[in-house]
Amino acid sequence: MCKRIKRIVVVAGVGLLSQGCGYDNGPETPVYSGTGVQNGTIPYANIDANATMMDINPGNGVGMFVEYATGGLWTVKFTCDTTLTGITCPWSIDAQTLDGSAISAVDQQNLDSEDFIDHSTPSVLRYDGVTTTELDQFTFQTAPGLQVGFDIIGLQYEPNPNRYVFWIGDGGLNRGVSSLSFNLVPNPAN
Repeated sequence: MCKRIKRIVVVAGVGLLSQGCGYDNGPETPVYSGTGVQNGTIPYANIDANATMMDINPGNGVGMFVEYATGGLWTVKFTCDTTLTGITCPWSIDAQTLDGSAISAVDQQNLDSEDFIDHSTPSVLRYDGVTTTELDQFTFQTAPGLQVGFDIIGLQYEPNPNRYVFWIGDGGLNRGVSSLSFNLVPNPAN
């Protein structure tokens, strides 16, 4: 059996991100290039399994990139536009299972000494980190197909950090969510 793997090149998307943490030059309204569904006070959208975002260019754009792999493996990546602005991006986010089940296998090997994950509550993890010219990323495991809620606690100097969230859902690259809290649902079609 052959597995279908989707890859989307994010070169154009990261180019849009180059406005910076400290600058509010980007679009005021989030751009949805995929067909993610937005409902209720906490928006939710589908995330495609095994779809990866390629050619992310650390140091040249601000972003929080979320990926999901079949079996419940989540990857969250962060970039900043430090090469262009000289400013760092201090991110703070929570990820949590919405049914209270445990998050496991938290892998923070791709983080540096300025980044920290608190996983003292089994169903919630908090990431606090500073991104500059590197690609910071961590992974965690949930039950397969389980939706995960994300809360952006903050991105220093940026009043609307939710516009810098990227994921692949319903076959397209999605950029921005309408709220600082949002849920990603693994696409049942994948």
